Amino acid sequence: MGALNGDCQNGGWMSDYDTFPLNFNVEEAKEIEKKPGFKSYNKHTPNFLHSDAQHWNKMIRKLIRPPIQTVRKAQILSDVEKTLVTDMLMLRDVQKTYGNDELGITVWERESPIAPQPLSMLYDSDEEDETKLVINCERAKLSKVEHISHMKTTQLLLKYPELRGDLTDKHTFVRRRPWLAQKMMRDFQSCREQ
Repeated sequence: MGALNGDCQNGGWMSDYDTFPLNFNVEEAKEIEKKPGFKSYNKHTPNFLHSDAQHWNKMIRKLIRPPIQTVRKAQILSDVEKTLVTDMLMLRDVQKTYGNDELGITVWERESPIAPQPLSMLYDSDEEDETKLVINCERAKLSKVEHISHMKTTQLLLKYPELRGDLTDKHTFVRRRPWLAQKMMRDFQSCREQ
């Protein structure tokens, strides 16, 4: 991202493939682009980001040379924990160590102005049957994006058996992510049509 120039005007937007735009428009994007520095819309989960090239490069330098606390912590982790190195955990540790000012973070917020729900910002349990999932249209109409993460998928499928289909092992739940994404976009579209 730091190497992009030309049409991207030195830097630009990056989104995970499992993050879906809902109520995010071009005008809002242009306003965000005017703000300096590094912008993450789901705190340390880097699923929807914007930055100029200077701050992309500043952030990557911090991620390449992890804070000493992270290095010390890694020395006491189990072999399994040592294999779990993700951009999310690295970004969290770097942000905790250096803070927003030093990293050049000007926006660090959630996907939605409404406090997130434990499983998904768009869904709730049905009032009459807690094993049924229903979309919350009010929340859906306010959400900027929805991230269909591994964790959300697992939590949803554990709580709502109807979503699992024939999957029984939670390690295979990730296979339902494309189906959940299609369901979420259909449900979101039905909210917009109301």
